[in-house]
Amino acid sequence: MAKTKRSEDLMAIQETIARRIGSARELLVPNQSECARLLGVDASTLNKIEKGDRAPNVFIIIELSNILDVSTDFLLKGLVDPNSKNENATYQASQQAEFTLK
Repeated sequence: MAKTKRSEDLMAIQETIARRIGSARELLVPNQSECARLLGVDASTLNKIEKGDRAPNVFIIIELSNILDVSTDFLLKGLVDPNSKNENATYQASQQAEFTLK
């Protein structure tokens, strides 16, 4: 079965999620290879996710939220819980418009 190309809107969402994952991971687990090992995926897989070349599946999102101690809402929607130390630290470090305080 041939793959269909994602729409520009979906690609933009994928790239935004990739930036959030990369920002949080860089701050909380600076070594990408170590984070990939904790996730149980190859380092190249995590690299592709962080570059926006590959969409993370739901299991990777859940496991990343556990490893980074951030919510899935933070990773997927950019919603920052003011009571979450890691979400606030990532927000402060990045200062990107895609994050929204809850």
